[in-house]
Amino acid sequence: IADTRKPKVTATTINAEVDKEVSQVIPVSDGSGQYASVTPTGMPGWMTLALENNVLTVTATPGPGHVTSAEGGTFSVTVTDKNGNTSEPATIKYTVVDNRVPDLSSLKGSGSGTDLTGTEGKSVQGWTDLPKDATGYGPKIKEWKVEGLPKEVTFNSKTGKLENKIASGE
Repeated sequence: IADTRKPKVTATTINAEVDKEVSQVIPVSDGSGQYASVTPTGMPGWMTLALENNVLTVTATPGPGHVTSAEGGTFSVTVTDKNGNTSEPATIKYTVVDNRVPDLSSLKGSGSGTDLTGTEGKSVQGWTDLPKDATGYGPKIKEWKVEGLPKEVTFNSKTGKLENKIASGE
């Protein structure tokens, strides 16, 4: 009696972080457990799909350029068993987030501790500007906090710039 049961690949979600290896098993079943091949469609090149000992596994170490929106990305997978039966495509969803923390060690002034000096409208001395919305630096810095400025100087926490109230006429 020929086995005509199609393998079933279970839709799976893979949640990953930049620079951290992820390994996710994708469940496959059909009763025979004798899977011959797997075919991905639309899978990113930085992911690897392996079918070994009848276990289907995706592995990846995403980089900064692989960060997805909250909706993530998708690809599909089909499996063929040794009897030639092919599964329906299963959608594999993935998300990649960047939880790295920027290295702020350059925020050291010429004095002791973490004192900094700055000029209105210019970058703080000793600081290298982060490119706007850069993915290479972890989550985008959304707000800064600066304390101890003279009353005529303010720090715009949204833009990261020092502002002189006297010069601006406030």
